[in-house]
Amino acid sequence: MKQTIKKSQQEIIGFVLIIVIVSIIGVIFLAITIGRGEPSEQSSIQISNLLEASMYSTTDCVVGFVPQYKDGQDLVKACWNQDRCLDKNEETIDSCVVLEETLGKIISESLDVCDDANECNNKAYNLNIYYSPLDQTLPHEEILIFEEGVYESCRSEFGGSHEIHLTSLTAGTLNLELKVCKN
Repeated sequence: MKQTIKKSQQEIIGFVLIIVIVSIIGVIFLAITIGRGEPSEQSSIQISNLLEASMYSTTDCVVGFVPQYKDGQDLVKACWNQDRCLDKNEETIDSCVVLEETLGKIISESLDVCDDANECNNKAYNLNIYYSPLDQTLPHEEILIFEEGVYESCRSEFGGSHEIHLTSLTAGTLNLELKVCKN
């Protein structure tokens, strides 16, 4: 009887030891898996508001004569239509170039992008402007993509969007999507 009790105790100890070892391995595996997770992308009202406000800012794009400046939203439409703007010397310039300069300046100054994590929180941004037809079976048509900083190894991501509805012959929407990479 003593041998049976001793044998039972040894089996219980062995079983408990196996459970402890499996639990430790599971915790280590779980910690490695969680630690390597991809940064989550969050929607931000502030980013959407930044895009919205930039659509109503006056740009350097002149159509026709000097006091007739386009706002950001009209400049996006002009870029989509491949229109040209007049510069200060009354020479024509591609509206997409003016759009990239204008939005780049607004976003860069608003987000304070830099490489050093000690100086600012935002590491990089990516702005994608594209056309979406009403017919969802047709593909999106990229208009303009630009970024500042190095968009990799983000601790987290957040972004926002803005839509411009077209009511002309090419009905659809012009979409602006801004994603920001945090240090």
